Amino acid sequence: MTEPLSAIVLVTLAIQEFVKSGTGDLAKRFTAEAVAKIPVLWGKIRDRLTGKSLKVNEALAKLESGDSTVIETITKNLDVILDEDSLFAEELRIWGQEI
Repeated sequence: MTEPLSAIVLVTLAIQEFVKSGTGDLAKRFTAEAVAKIPVLWGKIRDRLTGKSLKVNEALAKLESGDSTVIETITKNLDVILDEDSLFAEELRIWGQEI
């Protein structure tokens, strides 16, 4: 059985398009299929976190603007969700492994 992917790994994968990565850099590190899945993974995480609190909403907006200083806020909140919802955790694990 494979190790579950941690929230930090999932967030790091999902934000590749926002954080200091040009399209060419992404293409060097990921297959075209994986690059296409990154926004889907981020969308699932973002949709699940949106509305949790004003702080989380602000962190999501900052992250999408390229500010990686809020990764800890996103990761902590995603950790709670992954602990509470095993089906969602499994869904993200599958997406993360495909990337």
